[in-house]
Amino acid sequence: MHRLRRLGTLVAVLGLSGFALAGCSSPAVVTVHAVGRPSLSINVPLQAVACTTADTCVAVGATTVNTVGTTFGQFRDRKGSWTVLDTPSATYAQLDAAACNATRCLFGGNQASGDLLWSFNALNQTLSAVSPAVDGTGVTAISCFSGGCAYADASSSGTDQVTFVADGATPSAPMPLSTSPTGPVTALSCTSLQHCLVADAGNGAALLSSTTDGGQSWSTVATPAHWTSVVALQCFVRGCDALGARGTTAVALGRWTPRHHWRTTAAPLLAAGLACTALTHCVVAGQHGSGAPALALWDGTVRDATLRYVPSPLVAVACGRTDCTAVANTTVVNLSA
Repeated sequence: MHRLRRLGTLVAVLGLSGFALAGCSSPAVVTVHAVGRPSLSINVPLQAVACTTADTCVAVGATTVNTVGTTFGQFRDRKGSWTVLDTPSATYAQLDAAACNATRCLFGGNQASGDLLWSFNALNQTLSAVSPAVDGTGVTAISCFSGGCAYADASSSGTDQVTFVADGATPSAPMPLSTSPTGPVTALSCTSLQHCLVADAGNGAALLSSTTDGGQSWSTVATPAHWTSVVALQCFVRGCDALGARGTTAVALGRWTPRHHWRTTAAPLLAAGLACTALTHCVVAGQHGSGAPALALWDGTVRDATLRYVPSPLVAVACGRTDCTAVANTTVVNLSA
Protein backbone atom coordinates (compact mmCIF):
# COMPACT_ATOMS: atom_id res chain seq x y z
CA MET A 1 0.00 0.00 0.00
CA HIS A 2 1.14 3.49 -0.74
CA ARG A 3 -0.42 6.89 -0.84
CA LEU A 4 0.60 9.73 -3.16
CA ARG A 5 -0.30 12.57 -0.80
CA ARG A 6 -2.13 13.18 2.44
CA LEU A 7 -5.85 13.61 1.85
CA GLY A 8 -7.54 12.69 5.16
CA THR A 9 -8.78 9.25 6.34
CA LEU A 10 -11.79 6.84 5.90
CA VAL A 11 -12.19 3.10 5.83
CA ALA A 12 -14.14 1.33 3.10
CA VAL A 13 -14.22 -2.46 3.09
CA LEU A 14 -14.71 -3.45 -0.50
CA GLY A 15 -16.28 -6.84 -1.09
CA LEU A 16 -16.85 -5.91 -4.71
CA SER A 17 -20.02 -7.62 -5.84
CA GLY A 18 -19.92 -8.75 -9.46
CA PHE A 19 -16.28 -7.75 -10.03
CA ALA A 20 -13.90 -10.59 -10.84
CA LEU A 21 -11.25 -9.61 -8.29
CA ALA A 22 -9.88 -13.09 -7.98
CA GLY A 23 -9.43 -13.58 -11.70
CA CYS A 24 -12.75 -15.16 -12.60
CA SER A 25 -13.41 -15.41 -16.35
CA SER A 26 -17.04 -14.24 -16.22
CA PRO A 27 -17.86 -10.69 -17.39
CA ALA A 28 -17.23 -8.00 -14.78
CA VAL A 29 -20.22 -6.02 -13.57
CA VAL A 30 -19.60 -3.21 -11.09
CA THR A 31 -22.08 -3.21 -8.22
CA VAL A 32 -20.99 -1.43 -5.05
CA HIS A 33 -23.40 -0.81 -2.17
CA ALA A 34 -21.82 1.21 0.63
CA VAL A 35 -23.32 2.64 3.83
CA GLY A 36 -21.02 4.86 5.87
CA ARG A 37 -20.63 4.70 9.63
CA PRO A 38 -18.13 6.30 12.01
CA SER A 39 -14.80 4.59 12.55
CA LEU A 40 -13.97 3.45 16.06
CA SER A 41 -11.91 6.57 16.71
CA ILE A 42 -12.99 9.85 15.18
CA ASN A 43 -10.19 11.76 16.94
CA VAL A 44 -7.21 9.98 15.40
CA PRO A 45 -7.06 9.97 11.58
CA LEU A 46 -6.43 6.57 10.05
CA GLN A 47 -3.34 6.69 7.85
CA ALA A 48 -2.54 3.15 6.72
CA VAL A 49 -4.34 -0.12 6.11
CA ALA A 50 -3.30 -3.69 5.34
CA CYS A 51 -5.18 -6.95 4.78
CA THR A 52 -4.08 -10.55 5.27
CA THR A 53 -4.64 -13.22 2.65
CA ALA A 54 -7.34 -14.52 5.02
CA ASP A 55 -9.28 -11.27 4.35
CA THR A 56 -8.81 -9.77 7.81
CA CYS A 57 -7.63 -6.16 7.88
CA VAL A 58 -5.99 -3.64 10.20
CA ALA A 59 -6.26 0.14 9.94
CA VAL A 60 -3.97 2.37 11.99
CA GLY A 61 -3.32 6.05 12.54
CA ALA A 62 -1.52 8.58 14.70
CA THR A 63 -1.71 12.21 15.70
CA THR A 64 0.22 14.59 17.96
CA VAL A 65 -1.37 17.54 19.74
CA ASN A 66 0.72 19.83 21.97
CA THR A 67 3.61 17.30 21.92
CA VAL A 68 1.28 14.52 23.13
CA GLY A 69 1.20 11.64 20.68
CA THR A 70 -1.86 9.43 20.26
CA THR A 71 -1.98 6.24 18.20
CA PHE A 72 -4.93 4.08 17.20
CA GLY A 73 -5.69 0.82 15.47
CA GLN A 74 -8.72 -1.27 14.62
CA PHE A 75 -9.08 -4.84 13.39
CA ARG A 76 -11.64 -6.21 10.94
CA ASP A 77 -12.54 -9.90 11.09
CA ARG A 78 -13.68 -11.97 8.12
CA LYS A 79 -17.33 -11.21 8.94
CA GLY A 80 -16.72 -7.45 8.60
CA SER A 81 -16.83 -6.54 12.30
CA TRP A 82 -14.29 -4.01 13.62
CA THR A 83 -12.72 -4.01 17.10
CA VAL A 84 -10.22 -1.63 18.72
CA LEU A 85 -6.58 -2.72 19.01
CA ASP A 86 -4.02 -1.71 21.61
CA THR A 87 -1.28 0.25 19.82
CA PRO A 88 2.32 1.17 20.64
CA SER A 89 2.92 4.76 21.71
CA ALA A 90 4.67 7.21 19.40
CA THR A 91 5.22 10.97 19.18
CA TYR A 92 5.09 13.00 15.97
CA ALA A 93 4.26 9.77 14.18
CA GLN A 94 3.14 9.32 10.60
CA LEU A 95 2.23 5.90 9.20
CA ASP A 96 3.00 5.77 5.48
CA ALA A 97 3.15 2.10 4.48
CA ALA A 98 1.63 -1.27 5.34
CA ALA A 99 1.38 -4.84 4.06
CA CYS A 100 0.43 -8.34 5.25
CA ASN A 101 0.97 -11.99 4.44
CA ALA A 102 -1.27 -14.74 5.84
CA THR A 103 -0.46 -14.25 9.54
CA ARG A 104 1.64 -11.07 9.90
CA CYS A 105 1.34 -7.42 8.97
CA LEU A 106 4.03 -4.75 9.04
CA PHE A 107 3.30 -1.03 9.36
CA GLY A 108 5.89 1.68 8.84
CA GLY A 109 6.46 5.39 8.78
CA ASN A 110 8.37 7.90 10.83
CA GLN A 111 8.35 9.30 14.35
CA ALA A 112 10.41 11.73 16.38
CA SER A 113 13.28 9.23 16.70
CA GLY A 114 13.35 8.14 13.02
CA ASP A 115 11.93 4.90 11.60
CA LEU A 116 8.59 3.70 12.95
CA LEU A 117 7.82 -0.02 12.64
CA TRP A 118 4.85 -1.96 14.02
CA SER A 119 4.17 -5.67 13.63
CA PHE A 120 0.70 -7.21 13.79
CA ASN A 121 0.24 -10.87 14.70
CA ALA A 122 -3.01 -12.00 13.07
CA LEU A 123 -3.07 -15.19 15.14
CA ASN A 124 -3.52 -13.40 18.46
CA GLN A 125 -4.49 -9.96 17.11
CA THR A 126 -1.69 -8.02 18.82
CA LEU A 127 0.17 -4.99 17.54
CA SER A 128 3.69 -4.29 18.81
CA ALA A 129 6.63 -1.99 18.07
CA VAL A 130 9.64 -3.38 16.17
CA SER A 131 13.17 -2.01 16.50
CA PRO A 132 14.75 -1.42 13.07
CA ALA A 133 18.07 -3.08 12.28
CA VAL A 134 19.57 0.35 11.62
CA ASP A 135 17.50 3.44 12.31
CA GLY A 136 16.67 5.48 9.25
CA THR A 137 14.83 8.65 8.36
CA GLY A 138 11.45 6.98 7.90
CA VAL A 139 9.92 3.87 6.32
CA THR A 140 8.40 4.72 2.94
CA ALA A 141 7.31 1.35 1.51
CA ILE A 142 6.53 -2.19 2.74
CA SER A 143 5.81 -5.51 1.06
CA CYS A 144 4.96 -8.89 2.58
CA PHE A 145 5.15 -12.43 1.19
CA SER A 146 4.94 -15.96 2.53
CA GLY A 147 7.24 -16.13 5.55
CA GLY A 148 8.18 -12.50 5.94
CA CYS A 149 8.13 -8.85 4.88
CA ALA A 150 10.50 -6.21 3.54
CA TYR A 151 10.60 -2.48 4.13
CA ALA A 152 12.38 0.43 2.48
CA ASP A 153 13.85 3.49 4.14
CA ALA A 154 16.85 5.78 3.85
CA SER A 155 19.86 5.67 6.14
CA SER A 156 20.98 8.71 8.12
CA SER A 157 23.49 9.38 5.32
CA GLY A 158 20.71 9.31 2.70
CA THR A 159 21.30 5.87 1.18
CA ASP A 160 18.13 4.09 0.08
CA GLN A 161 17.99 0.57 1.47
CA VAL A 162 15.74 -2.48 1.80
CA THR A 163 15.53 -4.58 4.97
CA PHE A 164 14.02 -8.07 5.19
CA VAL A 165 12.11 -9.30 8.25
CA ALA A 166 11.22 -12.98 8.58
CA ASP A 167 7.99 -13.70 10.45
CA GLY A 168 8.64 -13.56 14.19
CA ALA A 169 12.28 -12.51 13.73
CA THR A 170 14.20 -9.27 14.08
CA PRO A 171 15.05 -7.25 10.95
CA SER A 172 18.13 -8.35 9.02
CA ALA A 173 20.96 -6.03 7.98
CA PRO A 174 19.77 -3.45 5.40
CA MET A 175 20.65 -4.03 1.74
CA PRO A 176 21.60 -0.75 0.01
CA LEU A 177 20.23 -0.09 -3.46
CA SER A 178 23.05 -0.06 -5.98
CA THR A 179 21.27 1.50 -8.96
CA SER A 180 22.17 5.11 -8.08
CA PRO A 181 18.73 6.34 -6.91
CA THR A 182 18.40 10.06 -6.27
CA GLY A 183 15.04 10.22 -4.50
CA PRO A 184 13.13 8.32 -1.82
CA VAL A 185 11.75 4.84 -2.41
CA THR A 186 8.12 5.27 -3.42
CA ALA A 187 7.00 1.65 -3.77
CA LEU A 188 8.21 -1.87 -3.03
CA SER A 189 6.88 -5.30 -3.91
CA CYS A 190 8.44 -8.68 -3.15
CA THR A 191 7.22 -12.17 -4.01
CA SER A 192 9.84 -13.86 -1.78
CA LEU A 193 12.93 -13.13 0.29
CA GLN A 194 14.93 -13.16 -2.96
CA HIS A 195 12.68 -11.45 -5.51
CA CYS A 196 11.75 -7.76 -5.18
CA LEU A 197 11.07 -4.68 -7.28
CA VAL A 198 11.75 -1.24 -5.80
CA ALA A 199 10.53 2.06 -7.23
CA ASP A 200 12.52 5.24 -6.74
CA ALA A 201 11.81 8.77 -7.95
CA GLY A 202 14.94 10.42 -9.27
CA ASN A 203 16.04 12.93 -11.92
CA GLY A 204 12.46 13.49 -13.06
CA ALA A 205 11.95 9.88 -14.17
CA ALA A 206 10.65 6.74 -12.50
CA LEU A 207 13.43 4.31 -11.58
CA LEU A 208 12.55 0.67 -11.01
CA SER A 209 15.16 -1.75 -9.61
CA SER A 210 14.95 -5.54 -9.44
CA THR A 211 16.74 -8.11 -7.31
CA THR A 212 16.63 -11.89 -7.53
CA ASP A 213 19.16 -12.58 -4.76
CA GLY A 214 17.69 -10.85 -1.73
CA GLY A 215 19.24 -7.45 -2.41
CA GLN A 216 22.82 -8.61 -2.99
CA SER A 217 22.62 -7.11 -6.47
CA TRP A 218 20.17 -4.89 -8.34
CA SER A 219 19.33 -4.32 -12.00
CA THR A 220 17.29 -1.55 -13.63
CA VAL A 221 13.86 -2.21 -15.15
CA ALA A 222 12.69 0.29 -17.78
CA THR A 223 9.51 2.28 -17.03
CA PRO A 224 7.13 4.22 -19.31
CA ALA A 225 8.85 7.38 -20.55
CA HIS A 226 6.21 9.81 -19.28
CA TRP A 227 6.18 8.43 -15.72
CA THR A 228 8.11 10.53 -13.20
CA SER A 229 7.49 8.05 -10.36
CA VAL A 230 5.82 4.78 -9.46
CA VAL A 231 3.63 5.41 -6.43
CA ALA A 232 2.14 1.93 -6.00
CA LEU A 233 3.40 -1.49 -7.03
CA GLN A 234 2.12 -5.01 -6.50
CA CYS A 235 3.90 -8.01 -7.98
CA PHE A 236 2.88 -11.59 -8.56
CA VAL A 237 4.80 -14.53 -10.04
CA ARG A 238 3.84 -13.60 -13.63
CA GLY A 239 4.24 -9.82 -13.42
CA CYS A 240 3.43 -6.58 -11.64
CA ASP A 241 0.67 -3.97 -11.53
CA ALA A 242 1.69 -0.36 -10.94
CA LEU A 243 0.32 3.13 -10.49
CA GLY A 244 2.41 5.69 -12.34
CA ALA A 245 2.60 9.45 -11.78
CA ARG A 246 3.59 12.51 -13.70
CA GLY A 247 4.70 15.13 -11.18
CA THR A 248 2.48 14.94 -8.08
CA THR A 249 -0.52 13.34 -9.81
CA ALA A 250 -1.02 9.62 -10.45
CA VAL A 251 -2.05 9.45 -14.09
CA ALA A 252 -1.73 5.88 -15.36
CA LEU A 253 -2.13 2.22 -14.53
CA GLY A 254 0.47 -0.18 -15.86
CA ARG A 255 0.97 -3.91 -16.10
CA TRP A 256 4.55 -5.17 -16.45
CA THR A 257 5.62 -8.67 -17.41
CA PRO A 258 9.14 -9.80 -18.31
CA ARG A 259 7.89 -11.04 -21.67
CA HIS A 260 5.56 -8.23 -22.76
CA HIS A 261 7.08 -5.36 -20.73
CA TRP A 262 4.64 -2.47 -20.08
CA ARG A 263 1.01 -2.05 -21.05
CA THR A 264 -0.55 1.15 -19.71
CA THR A 265 -3.95 2.81 -19.49
CA ALA A 266 -5.06 6.19 -18.16
CA ALA A 267 -6.22 6.39 -14.54
CA PRO A 268 -9.80 7.80 -14.39
CA LEU A 269 -9.21 9.61 -11.10
CA LEU A 270 -6.57 11.37 -9.02
CA ALA A 271 -5.30 8.11 -7.63
CA ALA A 272 -3.76 7.80 -4.19
CA GLY A 273 -3.24 4.05 -4.07
CA LEU A 274 -3.62 0.71 -5.81
CA ALA A 275 -4.07 -2.81 -4.45
CA CYS A 276 -4.72 -6.13 -6.19
CA THR A 277 -5.93 -9.63 -5.43
CA ALA A 278 -4.35 -11.03 -8.62
CA LEU A 279 -2.46 -9.72 -11.62
CA THR A 280 -4.58 -6.97 -13.23
CA HIS A 281 -7.46 -7.48 -10.79
CA CYS A 282 -7.07 -4.30 -8.79
CA VAL A 283 -8.79 -1.50 -6.92
CA VAL A 284 -7.64 2.10 -7.38
CA ALA A 285 -8.55 4.66 -4.72
CA GLY A 286 -8.35 8.44 -4.63
CA GLN A 287 -10.52 11.38 -5.56
CA HIS A 288 -12.14 13.12 -8.50
CA GLY A 289 -10.93 16.52 -9.62
CA SER A 290 -13.80 18.02 -7.63
CA GLY A 291 -12.37 16.54 -4.43
CA ALA A 292 -15.10 13.91 -4.11
CA PRO A 293 -13.93 10.40 -3.17
CA ALA A 294 -13.36 8.05 -6.07
CA LEU A 295 -12.85 4.34 -6.55
CA ALA A 296 -12.18 2.38 -9.74
CA LEU A 297 -11.86 -1.29 -10.55
CA TRP A 298 -9.19 -2.48 -12.99
CA ASP A 299 -9.22 -5.90 -14.61
CA GLY A 300 -7.60 -4.81 -17.85
CA THR A 301 -10.49 -2.39 -18.34
CA VAL A 302 -10.99 0.49 -15.90
CA ARG A 303 -14.47 0.85 -14.42
CA ASP A 304 -15.65 3.56 -12.03
CA ALA A 305 -17.39 2.34 -8.88
CA THR A 306 -20.34 4.13 -7.26
CA LEU A 307 -19.80 5.25 -3.66
CA ARG A 308 -22.54 6.21 -1.20
CA TYR A 309 -22.06 8.05 2.09
CA VAL A 310 -18.31 8.26 1.65
CA PRO A 311 -17.72 11.93 2.50
CA SER A 312 -14.00 12.41 1.98
CA PRO A 313 -11.25 11.41 -0.49
CA LEU A 314 -9.68 7.98 -0.25
CA VAL A 315 -5.97 7.95 0.56
CA ALA A 316 -4.92 4.30 0.64
CA VAL A 317 -6.16 0.84 -0.27
CA ALA A 318 -5.24 -2.76 0.57
CA CYS A 319 -6.53 -6.14 -0.61
CA GLY A 320 -6.66 -9.60 0.88
CA ARG A 321 -7.50 -12.73 -1.07
CA THR A 322 -10.91 -11.50 -2.28
CA ASP A 323 -11.83 -8.34 -0.35
CA CYS A 324 -10.25 -4.89 -0.30
CA THR A 325 -10.16 -2.00 2.17
CA ALA A 326 -9.61 1.67 1.39
CA VAL A 327 -8.97 4.51 3.85
CA ALA A 328 -9.90 8.18 3.84
CA ASN A 329 -11.67 10.20 6.60
CA THR A 330 -13.15 8.94 9.91
CA THR A 331 -15.85 6.79 8.37
CA VAL A 332 -16.17 3.00 8.04
CA VAL A 333 -18.00 1.51 5.08
CA ASN A 334 -18.57 -2.24 5.01
CA LEU A 335 -19.51 -3.74 1.65
CA SER A 336 -20.60 -7.35 1.48
CA ALA A 337 -19.65 -9.42 -1.53
